[in-house]
Amino acid sequence: MQKRVGFVAHEAIDKDVRERYLRELRSRGLEVKPLVANPFTRAHALLDFIRLIEEQECSICVCLDEKNGICARMIAGHTHIPVLAVFPLNNESGRSVPTLPPLTIADPPTAEAVATLVMGRCAMGSPRHGDAHTQNQVPSSYPKTCVHATKSKFTEEDARWIENLSQQFRPKLVESKRRSISTPKSSTLDFSLELRHIISLAKTIAEKYKHQSISPLHYLAAIIEFRECAAHDALLAAGLDTALLFEQIVDNFPPGEAPDTTTIFAPNEDATALVGLAKQIARKRQRKVLTTSDFLEGMIHQAGSQAEVLLASFGVDKQKIDELIVQQKLRGEELPVSPAPRKTILPDQIVEFDPAVVSALESRLLSQRLAEKDKSRAVETALQEEAILIDNNESERKSISLKNERSNVNEPATEKTRSPLILRCDALSPALEVIEHAADSLLEGKIVAFPTDTVYGIAVDATNRDALEKLYSVKGRERTRAIAILIHSTTLLKNIVREIPEGVDSLIEEFWPGPLTLVFKRPSHSFSGLSQDDTIGIRIPNNYVALSILSMVCRPLATTSANISGRPDATNAQEVLAQLGSSIDLIVDGGPAGGGAPSTVLSVVEKPYRILRQGPVTREQLEKVIKVPIVD
Repeated sequence: MQKRVGFVAHEAIDKDVRERYLRELRSRGLEVKPLVANPFTRAHALLDFIRLIEEQECSICVCLDEKNGICARMIAGHTHIPVLAVFPLNNESGRSVPTLPPLTIADPPTAEAVATLVMGRCAMGSPRHGDAHTQNQVPSSYPKTCVHATKSKFTEEDARWIENLSQQFRPKLVESKRRSISTPKSSTLDFSLELRHIISLAKTIAEKYKHQSISPLHYLAAIIEFRECAAHDALLAAGLDTALLFEQIVDNFPPGEAPDTTTIFAPNEDATALVGLAKQIARKRQRKVLTTSDFLEGMIHQAGSQAEVLLASFGVDKQKIDELIVQQKLRGEELPVSPAPRKTILPDQIVEFDPAVVSALESRLLSQRLAEKDKSRAVETALQEEAILIDNNESERKSISLKNERSNVNEPATEKTRSPLILRCDALSPALEVIEHAADSLLEGKIVAFPTDTVYGIAVDATNRDALEKLYSVKGRERTRAIAILIHSTTLLKNIVREIPEGVDSLIEEFWPGPLTLVFKRPSHSFSGLSQDDTIGIRIPNNYVALSILSMVCRPLATTSANISGRPDATNAQEVLAQLGSSIDLIVDGGPAGGGAPSTVLSVVEKPYRILRQGPVTREQLEKVIKVPIVD
């Protein structure tokens, strides 16, 4: 028995009336696909919805319509699915309901009678496309009092009427799309900090429900959950019950899939289209950055997407939302994240930050901002002087101002010695182009040096064994010595370590991001190239440049100090260049490293927990948090 039903309500029908019919249908165990539409202004959405319910093989389409029956007739003229017209507003005694071929009209138009009709239609099964014997026929088991008119013979006059209707609406469809999504190209857009929070939260929601990709529904759920954004304000101002909307979103989520530790949670096709549409809306609004309001406006204009259909079922008025967005103050979202011009961000290149990590990082770096202000201006001037030449023919990039200075190297550099590419960036607001190039290099198996909150480090993709072997060779490190990894979010821990011992959560909350490396037990089959035993060292660095690179790569990075084993640690790009020279591929110069000393390494594999290397975090600080003795 096919229990999938399409449900279209004319927007003139009261919200409480629509919900009464929906509740009755769902109480019978029916899966209802809803849409609220006006056939004169939302013809394109109506046609897209018709295609959707046909693809999903709905048994019948229920249409709550006005007296003229235009909406129901338009649906019947464009689908082979049986259409049940319901006129809930025609409830006066002795009413005259128009005959509307080719439709079935419910009489009386009560929710209970409609549900009975629909259940009978579902019992018959889905009609085959083009089968004239099954379309809009009423089974003999229907109560006779529930049927006022049935489908009559389809005449040439009906065909002409449908053709005229099609000619009237299709030009409006093209024109409407042109107005809503076509805007002139202008300057590139950055993402507001609030929107970055939304994107990160959508990823967390997808992970929670075991989804392998992110859809507009995940973005909508994130907007409801993150109340400190303009889009959430607009939903409340429009009178929506956000709690009920969130429940409906969860009900419309697809089934969860088997967990996959390699999942990157990339946007699906609808989410990618949503980002493009939101960008065009932002440019039309003449914004400097892409905001959460642009995402919400994109959702209600993205015809046929699950988010648009769901919002429409709640009676969201596009024009009202548009007016609210234009009128309301955007909670500071108009301010760009960085004053520097940015390259266009593609959906799969969004730098996503875990909200908790970002909040902790911002509080730690707040005291540094004033001191770094003058330094940022100097870096900006240096960036202008440090032009990066791109030779498209040879696909090479060279820095024209930094020289290949090599101290502590006895052999003079020859003309054939290859210098690493050096890209400079603002320590507190790294340019996206620099972060993208570093991430691309790491994913290609190259060695990249960048600053952390302790010293400069050299890193490779921890899942790339060939790159890891090259890292050991460049470092001159014995294979018996393990290499730790850096991550950008604590959510990755559960996929990397075997367990998080009791009490270690308090250490993570207190010292991450920061100069503390924790050594856990790892699964025997994971990251075996990093150590010869079953342990693994993990840290989240307290540095914007490092976190940006980690977020862009979305993979753990095997990272060690950027020096040759036995030599002093490097605290700036020049010291990295002097020691490692042409052995590495890229240096991201973000100014001096934060601490100047390597991180403290604490093993939590077994009790008592043991300090393997003393660093900025002392034993007293650790014991104060974890409340148990720690040995050296």
